[in-house]
Amino acid sequence: SAVALEWWRALPASPLRDALGVEASTYAAEAGRMDEAIELFRPAEGPAAEETADGSVTFGGDYDQKAGMIAQFMAKKDPGPAVQWLASLPPNVATTGALYSVVGQWFDRDATAVATWVESLPQGPQHDRVLRLFVESASRVDPSAAAAWVKGIGDPRIRQAAAISTFSQLNRADPAAARTWIQNLDGVDPEWHARFLRLNL
Repeated sequence: SAVALEWWRALPASPLRDALGVEASTYAAEAGRMDEAIELFRPAEGPAAEETADGSVTFGGDYDQKAGMIAQFMAKKDPGPAVQWLASLPPNVATTGALYSVVGQWFDRDATAVATWVESLPQGPQHDRVLRLFVESASRVDPSAAAAWVKGIGDPRIRQAAAISTFSQLNRADPAAARTWIQNLDGVDPEWHARFLRLNL
């Protein structure tokens, strides 16, 4: 309610205030009050959530689940702002799971808009994670085009994860092209590359 929001705004900055806001944010999102939900969702500082290339999370507490809930409510209206909000969150919030779902929804609505936004992101971990999710969505529709995007991923582990899913889709559509592409893939761990080629070609 407006009264509760004003009460929360008046609280002095503290971990308790942050925790109360995060807890209330999902209720606001469920009620369709997205601006209020975003204002309330202010995770306390803490260790960064560590996400492996396959998207598993080793730390992140409760923030990632609540962020995902808010993003899904946002995405019902427009997945674009939901993706951009998730990508703006601090590093102690694990967002790969939520991003995977919402990027897919946005891609289905407007793949060009997703590509344009991804290209606008500065190089770095967030760019690489989001680009990997874009590549995975694109590979289901046009694996040849998706393969060209893989080289834009800077982190070798994330590039490898994107390469696995892209190769799988490309191999179904055009085995010869898939074989040539994966053999010439660079920017990944050489040992992993050699092992992948042995097992898959």
